Amino acid sequence: MKHKQKVVAIIAIILAMSIVSAIQVIGTKMTTVTYVSTIKLSHRQELWKSSLEYCESRGDPNAINEEDLDGTPSYGSFQFKPSTLDYFADKYGIATTTVMDYEVQNAVVIQMILHRDEIRWDRQFPWCVKKLGSPPSL
Repeated sequence: MKHKQKVVAIIAIILAMSIVSAIQVIGTKMTTVTYVSTIKLSHRQELWKSSLEYCESRGDPNAINEEDLDGTPSYGSFQFKPSTLDYFADKYGIATTTVMDYEVQNAVVIQMILHRDEIRWDRQFPWCVKKLGSPPSL
């Protein structure tokens, strides 16, 4: 009899933990990932994005600029600051892991290009936008 009581108690504990976990998940803001492969830029926009990447980091996804124009570091292919990447990733529903994640940076820049009129390009990529101009609309 004691064995059955222990089994029932263990099942009750597991069930209670599952319910608590489910409640936590339901209460958590769910974030979706925007996959780059499902989004198509025009050829001109792709060229501009590639030019931006080359201008920012010479295409090096591991690039770190210890001191950007504002005195703080920036990271990765598109030289994002962590807070800036988090802001735009959240805005566009892109799950972030680390500021150095190339796929996240690329997905964010694609969304920025698609929403080009909402972006202050001269503030986000000042040096390169001065050289390249803003992204083309198509």
